[in-house]
Amino acid sequence: MKGMARLLLAGVLLAAATVTAGAGDNREKLFIIINYSVYHCNAEIELNGIHITKTDKDNAYTVTGFSEVGMWIYPGPNSMTVTVKPLEKKIDSSGRPAIEVSLSTVQEGQMTNEGKKFMELKIPEKEGDNRLENVKSAFTRSATFKPAYVPPSGLWSRAKPAKLDDEARRQITGIIRDYHAALQKKDANAVWNLLRFASSDMMKLRHQSTDDLKTKFMRSFNEMLADKNFILLPLDADKLVMKPVADGKLVEVTDRDGREPIRTKETKDAGAYTFGVYMGYIDGKWMIAR
Repeated sequence: MKGMARLLLAGVLLAAATVTAGAGDNREKLFIIINYSVYHCNAEIELNGIHITKTDKDNAYTVTGFSEVGMWIYPGPNSMTVTVKPLEKKIDSSGRPAIEVSLSTVQEGQMTNEGKKFMELKIPEKEGDNRLENVKSAFTRSATFKPAYVPPSGLWSRAKPAKLDDEARRQITGIIRDYHAALQKKDANAVWNLLRFASSDMMKLRHQSTDDLKTKFMRSFNEMLADKNFILLPLDADKLVMKPVADGKLVEVTDRDGREPIRTKETKDAGAYTFGVYMGYIDGKWMIAR
């Protein structure tokens, strides 16, 4: 269970969580997939300001993988950023450091590496490019792109960039408190009301019907609560960190260590449930958008 961020949003979407399962009209069921590989360098990858992955010294500063990222793609200019920093610890490896990140549109039924690539960022770019060798100071490499395909979502047309002033912070903090309290009380209806927009929009993104969504949500919620390891940690609401992302249309909320603001107690074998929160100012009020 470790690393199950945004669990309640994804829990009801298991049938659509991978693009390799399912059938139907593939012409309309497209997903946006990020594929990445980072070898032997201290690097972090962000899409529109949202953290995707990073390397760490315990894994020789190496990470490879993929993720469905349509929820972060919007009309107009989008950006991919790679930040590279000096190694915190020397590694014993003869492999040359390298970074490769790409975005693709993938049809339902395809493997994640079989889609149509529309954005790519590589370091080194060509022979003789040695910027990843013995990095002495941090640097970034960015690419801006306008996607030809934008996943169906009601968020981007309805969310308005809002000033993150004291009143906004107060309201957002209140919503996080309510979210934590509802989970603590195991109040499924209260949690559903907080996540109704986000859950419905995620279904649209993944080309799934919203019929009986609340019923599916409740089933997933109760299955989670039945786990004996579901023990919420206290919420330190006074130390929440808020950062505008996605061109100002979302506010990422974390704890002061950059982790999800709501978490369960971590166990050695099972890890922890974590609940990522991205707020949006939608139809004149703050709500959980992702």
